Amino acid sequence: MRAEHLKYFVALAENHSITKTSLEFYTSHQSVSKVIRQLEEEMGTALFVRSQKGMTLTPEGEVLLPVARETMRAFQQVRLDISHINRQKALEGELLLYGAPIANAIAMPTLLDSFSFLYPKVRYQIREANTLDCMKYAALHHGGLALVVVMHDEQLREIYTPYINQIHLTPFTKDEYICMVSAQSPLAKRKTLSVHELLEHPIAMLQTEISETHPFTKLLQRLGNMVPALLTQSRQLYGQLIASGRYVGLGSRRMSDFSLLFNDNDIVYIPFEEDLSVDIMLATNIHPSHDPVAKAFTDLVKEQASVP
Repeated sequence: MRAEHLKYFVALAENHSITKTSLEFYTSHQSVSKVIRQLEEEMGTALFVRSQKGMTLTPEGEVLLPVARETMRAFQQVRLDISHINRQKALEGELLLYGAPIANAIAMPTLLDSFSFLYPKVRYQIREANTLDCMKYAALHHGGLALVVVMHDEQLREIYTPYINQIHLTPFTKDEYICMVSAQSPLAKRKTLSVHELLEHPIAMLQTEISETHPFTKLLQRLGNMVPALLTQSRQLYGQLIASGRYVGLGSRRMSDFSLLFNDNDIVYIPFEEDLSVDIMLATNIHPSHDPVAKAFTDLVKEQASVP
């Protein structure tokens, strides 16, 4: 049994979709199906069945899932332990990182936890800015490092010009923009929603998600010239207004999952028909000049990226 088999198995068990799993790991639908078939052959039983909810676990799959998760955690710890042995724990210095809000919430904690384990003497400066400003910093500084959030659909990437053409991007993980509606809303029964349908409803957004120079502002203008009906910095108010049914929300799926803004019984998450998935990536200068600390961090991002 290979670690890749368990990685795909756990992801498919969690998101119930071969398509989403293939996007998460930057691979093809066929590759994910092949890995799952190989695992099922090795286990001598079916692990998934198709249902109205997508791909769901069989009873045998339910038995395997907690074991697979624990095994994946063990694999990760072994990799860190080996790296810990082979690398210089004496590495000292300061790591300056810029990050977009979504990237800081989703990717930064995992990376810093691993990095601080390997290099406990390194100090950190973490600064937050929108993706365009993060890209600008990396483009203008040969030693610059920034975690950015970039639309996966290349046809939408012109919103990041000119800086996206002046940096190198290393994929780390994925997310997507989703619509959030009250469980009592007629929209709650929808499996997907188009952006143009979204524009028919008053939209609420957290102010940290949008500003005049934020690339998502440009994206909304491109998709429908939309201006949010409500902007607020209060996460509590934001959650209450969406749960009330007066507004629909627009934001990151994983950031919403992590933020505990909503009671699961109050809010329904609806994916868009358009490809509004995003890649969380490390941005560096095209001609980098990294000190040992920055180079070690860049290497860690490549090692831990959810890319086969």
